[in-house]
Amino acid sequence: MFLLDLLNQLRTLLYYLTAICVPLVHLLFAVAVWRDARRWVRRGGRTVLVAGWIWALATLPFGLLTVALYWVLHHSTLRAPTATEVCRAPTPPTSIRRAGPGTVGAEPTPKT
Repeated sequence: MFLLDLLNQLRTLLYYLTAICVPLVHLLFAVAVWRDARRWVRRGGRTVLVAGWIWALATLPFGLLTVALYWVLHHSTLRAPTATEVCRAPTPPTSIRRAGPGTVGAEPTPKT
């Protein structure tokens, strides 16, 4: 009997911990999505599909599913780059190489 009572108490404790932790995690995710969407707009981007506050509001009931969808649409390499990102793309660095012997434009090496 003692073991069954202990197991029942543990199950109840886990139930209450889950009931407290899951909404808290959803709330933290919602705040993070809202802040990221706000920063995204301030940098000149636009949120995809809906406004940032709607993404945050959708995160409250749906949690990680909404966060994953938000990340795929806004931060992953699966999304197409916007026009401002294409214009802001850094140019690749150009390297200046010295022409070595045997290459086009190289000065002949003196023979001794």
